[in-house]
Amino acid sequence: MSVGWFTYDPVSIFSSSLLLVISVLILLFEKKFYFNQSIFLVTPILIPIAYFISSIANSQNFFSAVSGGYQRNFGIATMFALSILFLFGMSTEINLRQFVNYGLLSVLVLANIYGYIQIIGLDPLPWTGIHNGVTLTVGNPNFAGALYGMLSCVVFIKILQNKKNNFKLLHVGLLISSIYLGFRTNAIQSQLLTFLGCLIAVNILYRNDTSKISKKLRLLSTSGILASITFIVLLFTTNLLPNLRTQIFNQSSIPQRLDYWRTGFEIFKDNPIIGVGADGYQRYAALYRNANQVVRDGYMVIPDRSHNVLIDHFANGGLVIGVMWTLLVLSVFYALTKIISNFTHNQNYDVAILGAVWSTYIAQSLISPDQILLSIIGYSTGGLIIGLYLKQRKHSTNAEVKNFSLPFFVRALFSFVFIFVTVFISCIYLNQYMILFFYIQLYH
Repeated sequence: MSVGWFTYDPVSIFSSSLLLVISVLILLFEKKFYFNQSIFLVTPILIPIAYFISSIANSQNFFSAVSGGYQRNFGIATMFALSILFLFGMSTEINLRQFVNYGLLSVLVLANIYGYIQIIGLDPLPWTGIHNGVTLTVGNPNFAGALYGMLSCVVFIKILQNKKNNFKLLHVGLLISSIYLGFRTNAIQSQLLTFLGCLIAVNILYRNDTSKISKKLRLLSTSGILASITFIVLLFTTNLLPNLRTQIFNQSSIPQRLDYWRTGFEIFKDNPIIGVGADGYQRYAALYRNANQVVRDGYMVIPDRSHNVLIDHFANGGLVIGVMWTLLVLSVFYALTKIISNFTHNQNYDVAILGAVWSTYIAQSLISPDQILLSIIGYSTGGLIIGLYLKQRKHSTNAEVKNFSLPFFVRALFSFVFIFVTVFISCIYLNQYMILFFYIQLYH
């Protein structure tokens, strides 16, 4: 899924452009958003606006701020589009079953099909690049592994939900296939996220069930989550199993990621209020490298992300945006806990799926940079959780829902700006690729 010279940027241009197109369609054709007037609206609206202010304060190039960094494209336009998806998810009229069946499961099925195409060597496009594992179309095996891990728990819940054996067998096959492809990505986070998502799903599903077996399952899942977290913390903060710790460090990118985290903290310390601008981490990262990094990674290797979304927001947007994103995450978890304590039997599977997908998205965000497809899934799921909570609160308090719609002129203006920026930036990128392609052909 890309355009133009696939070799140089086959992922981010198409995905970010498609995200902008979806946002434009929502702005043009979704006339009404059904919300309770709520504080939950504040953070998703203010985050892209705050990034715009940060970029102006840092004298950032306009198109660089709007489009974001090369092969990342997490600029203001992408953040604004994700906020639109989040707000759209908050609409209480969205059918959760359709979102799960036609959205999440369809993505997982397509990911399985494409994964096997890459394994048997029939992929006509160079998505994998320098990577050996299954990469799908997301540009990195770690992102592919995260996708399999986040969505495998959806299939796990479907197995528990389905009463018919034929559907159950289909979902069992899809789960086994997804776990296998997760291993083929060579990304350990696939297995970790699958395990975490299934434990969270079990805990949510049987939260209000008072039977003995449900209590045992809840206890087992909670114990598994706490034991896993405790083991990881002890492994990396003490001398527990030093050989295992050394092996993990030597065979993984953990040392690099810890350095990237440190760099993010240093950038934030020097730019605490408004950060360094949208997707501006790489412009400053070289100043904070130490001698060990230069020797290990090479003189020309400069990280463009901290590989931790929370640190990225604090580094790029300072305290203002870092706190906003933290509040956004906490507000979704708050809404999720409220839903769990009051959901009906008909809702438990939907809530379990939303809770597991959201939780695994946030978990992977704390050890990896943001990726557009994963963010679309995460932001949509987060919005749906808050929307479900607002709907539940309306029914319990008989609060009146305030319907409002953006004037068509405003929606058309936003759409024009999105289209103009997308086309203009695409032309710039295309021109750069043509020049790069020409020089490569000339010297080879």
